[in-house]
Amino acid sequence: MAVCVENVGFYAFPGPTGTARIYISGFAVSDPQPDDKTTCSLVVVDGLEYRLISASPFALTAEQGAQVGVAILTLWAVAWGFRQVGHFLKQTSHSGD
Repeated sequence: MAVCVENVGFYAFPGPTGTARIYISGFAVSDPQPDDKTTCSLVVVDGLEYRLISASPFALTAEQGAQVGVAILTLWAVAWGFRQVGHFLKQTSHSGD
């Protein structure tokens, strides 16, 4: 379940070399939780939800991989069939001249 959190204790000050140093001392859960999580500045999700959100399209089960393979082979076969019909029509139109 996604949870909105907010920064608590945000500090920024110049470091010894003139670059900014930023420290965040912690986070607190927003209370009350908004219905629309897109309004949150920071959203924390659990492990399962993170895997679902950032799932790789290449992480397929064997069954899903077989379905993709069958779809590719079917598309190839249909394209090959159209090509053969095109060759046949081209041959019959030239033989009638």
